[in-house]
Amino acid sequence: MLKLHHDDSLRYYIENYKINNMFDVNLNSHMELHCFNKNELIVLKNTTPNYLYFLVEGTTIKLENSFDNNNNILKSSINNLNIIGSLEIFTENKFEYSLRALDECIFIGIPVSIIKDIAFKDPTFLSYFCKSFANSIYNNDLETSFLKKEKDAI
Repeated sequence: MLKLHHDDSLRYYIENYKINNMFDVNLNSHMELHCFNKNELIVLKNTTPNYLYFLVEGTTIKLENSFDNNNNILKSSINNLNIIGSLEIFTENKFEYSLRALDECIFIGIPVSIIKDIAFKDPTFLSYFCKSFANSIYNNDLETSFLKKEKDAI
């Protein structure tokens, strides 16, 4: 992972994706651009998130999830502005999967401490967060044991 220190690029992504519309407070000073090269791990299974990520550049990410039979489930349906790390931050659990970049990907990252201290108290962000989370469940973007149980209950 490479942290990009390009204020103009960060400003471009914030404006282009209307990131500030997701928050009542201005979190620009806490946002960072993170670049992952092709085939680089973005998230490692059994780790805790350091950042909440918004995908702003790149088209596909491979979800690798080993189950008891050691088969991997590969999925490439994570689209721009999907949130990565939301379930783990909200439930304070570790990642149940690994994510790998299929091409160069750029994310806006916000440290978990800022999300917990500021964004989780922000009604506008919580509304966006819930809508994004619900869309991920219904579009089958997230393949975790927790969500499989929730989908079965629905």
